[in-house]
Amino acid sequence: MAPQISQVQNTPRIPGLADFAVIGRGGSSVVYRAWENNLGRQVAVKIGQADPDTVEQFRAEARRTASLAPEAPVVEVFRLGITPSGQPFLVLEYLAGGSLSDRIRTNGAPLSVPEVLDVGIDVADALNAAHQRGILHCDVKPANVLLTCAGRARLADFGASTVLRSDATDIEHGALSVAHASPEQLRHGVALVASDLYSLGSTLYEGLCGRAPFDRLRERGVAGDHRPGRGSGARDSEEQWWRDRVISGPRPRIVRSDLPDGLAELIDQTLHLDPERRPGSAAEVAARLRTIRVAARRPEPVSGNSPDQWVPGLLASSDTVEPIRGASYRRAGRLTHRIGSGSGGRPPLSGHDDSGSIIGPQQRPSTGRSTSHEEFT
Repeated sequence: MAPQISQVQNTPRIPGLADFAVIGRGGSSVVYRAWENNLGRQVAVKIGQADPDTVEQFRAEARRTASLAPEAPVVEVFRLGITPSGQPFLVLEYLAGGSLSDRIRTNGAPLSVPEVLDVGIDVADALNAAHQRGILHCDVKPANVLLTCAGRARLADFGASTVLRSDATDIEHGALSVAHASPEQLRHGVALVASDLYSLGSTLYEGLCGRAPFDRLRERGVAGDHRPGRGSGARDSEEQWWRDRVISGPRPRIVRSDLPDGLAELIDQTLHLDPERRPGSAAEVAARLRTIRVAARRPEPVSGNSPDQWVPGLLASSDTVEPIRGASYRRAGRLTHRIGSGSGGRPPLSGHDDSGSIIGPQQRPSTGRSTSHEEFT
C-alpha cells in the first residue's frame, strides 16, 4: 500500500528535483515524492524547519545512517543540503513496497509467519550494524520499516537516533512512539540496546497480530471503566494511563496456531519489562530468527542474487560479527543514554550515504543510484 499523495501548495525549490508531492508528515518535517532529473528516477525528499536545531538533527541523521552503508539494510540517503529558504533537506531512496504499517493496514489482518520472519531478520541485522557503530535507533516501529518490491525490509528514519554514551541528558517524551517504546524509555527516559530490541519485538508482534502489544483502542476495552473518563485534562490523563499500561501492565501474549517453535518465546523475551531479561544483542535476535526460519523451511536469500533465489540453511555473514552485548554493557553503565541528547558524541563516520525515508509506488524506471553530496554551508 502506497502512502496517500497530496498536492503541494508551496513547491520546494531544490536544484535537480521536480514534480513534488506530499507523501508523509511527522514531527518537524514533511516528506515529498519527487523526480530527480539527472538520473531519471523517483526519490523521497525529507524537508525540515529552518532552525539551527533541525539543521543539526538532519546532519546527524544523515551521517549516522551513512555510516551504516552499504552493509546494513537501511534506506539510502543520496544528498544532504539546505534549500534557498534555509530549510535542511535529505534526498532519499524511494521504495515501492510501502511500509510495514501500510502492509498491515492493507491486509486488514496479520501477516504470514514467513513474512514476519523475513522482516525481523532484516531489521535485526540493521540494528546490529547500528549498535556496532555506537548508534541507537530509538524509534523502531512498523511505520519506520520500509519494504522493497521483493518484500525485503529496510530500517528507515534515524531522526530520533542517538549515540551510545556513558552520560545522560534530559528526556524528550514527545519524540517517543508510545505503542512501541520500551518501559525504560517511558519511565526513566533512558535508551539502551535492549530498548531497540523491545521495539523490534513490538513491531514483530504487530505483524503477527495486526496491532501493537499495547494498542490504545484495545487497551481501552481491556481496562473498561478503569481508564480515565472525559472532562478537564482527560486527554493528558489518558495518555499517562496508556504509558502506565506499557510500563507496568501484564505483557500480552501472541495467540496463533501456526507459530513455529521458538518464535512466541523470542518475542515474549524481547518484550520483557526488565531490560536484563531481553536478548543480549540484535545479532542474537537475528540468529534465533534464522534458526526458526530454517526449522520452518524458510531459507535465506542469496546475497547478490535475486530475492527469489533461496538456498536452504545459508546464514548471513552478519551472524559471525561479534555483537554488542547489551546486558554486559548495561551492567557497566556504558549503554545508558537519555533521549534528547542533542548533537554531542557523534559516531565515527565511514561508508557511503544511507538513511531512512517515506515510500510510495515507483512511477518511473530507476536508472541507478547517486552518490553525490550537497554538504551544508
